[in-house]
Amino acid sequence: MREDQRLKNIEYMKKLIDIIIILAKSEKPLRVSSHSEKEESCEKGLFLEIVQLLKKYDRDFESYINSALKNCTYLRNYIRNDILLSIKNVILRNIQNQLSGQPFFIIADETSDVSRHEQIAIVLRYVPIGSILPIERFIALKRLKSMDAETIFGTINSTIQDLGASWVNAIGVCFDWASTMSGQSTGVQTRCSPKKHVVFEDIVKLTDTQLKTLKSLSQPRWACRAEAVAVIQVQLKAIIEAIEKVVSEATDLIIRAKGNGMLNQIQSFDFIVGLEIMYPILQLVVKVSKTLLDHPS
Repeated sequence: MREDQRLKNIEYMKKLIDIIIILAKSEKPLRVSSHSEKEESCEKGLFLEIVQLLKKYDRDFESYINSALKNCTYLRNYIRNDILLSIKNVILRNIQNQLSGQPFFIIADETSDVSRHEQIAIVLRYVPIGSILPIERFIALKRLKSMDAETIFGTINSTIQDLGASWVNAIGVCFDWASTMSGQSTGVQTRCSPKKHVVFEDIVKLTDTQLKTLKSLSQPRWACRAEAVAVIQVQLKAIIEAIEKVVSEATDLIIRAKGNGMLNQIQSFDFIVGLEIMYPILQLVVKVSKTLLDHPS
């Protein structure tokens, strides 16, 4: 009898958890402060409305709620918050297991909410154990008490530590171009540089003076285009070695075909000549642009 009741409890909780997961994935609130959750209320919020809908078509679900003590229906708002926290912990634990010992890339950006409070969003990009394709996982959205580099780095660092990840496995960082984030001496990007924790000669070929990562081309910003071309020129050998390693270890035929295609392109005569020609031209464009900005008159 007790075992039957335990199984019924489990099935009931599974349904409540599924409702919360669906609402969270849809970015819908479980309740709205302006709505009353009393029995006579016409609009109790999405969570309780879905519960009422399930009661209408699921007799076991209805029977459980009607027969349970009022403090054992698990429909109160603080219970929902506990379930949400448990779901979060399970997701983070799964990410920890996928990330265990794997190299990862940190993506972070600052923003402000509707109340003008500064926040930072932190995303990790990595290849899970047993896979060859990279994935991105949103890890945290944290409020910032200050916008200085030390506070931002401290927030990122605590998030990485809470996740159980190690800076030893951080192979790169990606931020916007705000001076606080990308400053070369005291910026967050410099503080997060993996070189401050370990030299990754077996993963990425680094120059002796700075960490260079591939950049995407920017249509309107010539400075970004110049940096993208500069990184490829400096890191061309490392890029070729990295692609060759991916091609040799990949089991997916599509990935191997794309990798071989990229190798053929970046080792072609046209590509190398174009790279050598574009680099000095773009550097000159950036220099002229900077001069015009510093001395507009």
